[in-house]
Amino acid sequence: MSSSHEPQRLQLVLRDDPYIVHRVSGSINLLVSLFRDQRGMLHDDPTTTSSPFLVIINGLDECRGNDDQSVILSHIHDLVDKHRLPLRFLITSRPESHIR
Repeated sequence: MSSSHEPQRLQLVLRDDPYIVHRVSGSINLLVSLFRDQRGMLHDDPTTTSSPFLVIINGLDECRGNDDQSVILSHIHDLVDKHRLPLRFLITSRPESHIR
């Protein structure tokens, strides 16, 4: 996904589904839509296949509760494992037993 296409793609996704970010899995669906083409395939642009994007999440332990932390980790797992998006995550947190 080249930087010149990112704003256009985002605008198209939001035009087609303006409430996507308000649903429980909306952020996941939005990211998947941005990285995939209309056939459901990952974009062939070399910047997305050879160099993953780094997403940094700081302070996971600062979430409201254990359930919210678990949901975030589950979503991250889906993005990387299930959807195979070219994303890598760096997550920082105090060492709490339920999120180790």
